[in-house]
Amino acid sequence: MRSSGIDLIAAQRSAIIDSAKEEGLCASIASRLAERAERKLRSVVGGRTHYIKIPDKSERNSEIKTRFFRGSSLVSLAVEYGLTENRIRQIVS
Repeated sequence: MRSSGIDLIAAQRSAIIDSAKEEGLCASIASRLAERAERKLRSVVGGRTHYIKIPDKSERNSEIKTRFFRGSSLVSLAVEYGLTENRIRQIVS
C-alpha cells in the first residue's frame, strides 16, 4: 500500500495527456497514448514501491543567486521561478 495515497502512474497518465495536448495532439490521441503508457507501466512496475529522485536544483539555485546579486528583486525571482519569496530568500542567503 502506498503511504502517500498518490497513484503515481495515474498522475503520470494525466501529465502525458496534458503535455500531448500542449504539443497539439488531439484529446483522443493524447488519451490513447496515456492509456497505453499507463498499461505498460503498471505491467512493469505495478505493485512495487519506487523511489522518484527529486531533480538537482543546484544550477537553478546558482542562477537565482547570480540574478539576485545583480539586482533582481525577491518578488520578480519568486514569480519567474514559481517559488515563494521566503524560498528565494533562503536560496540567496
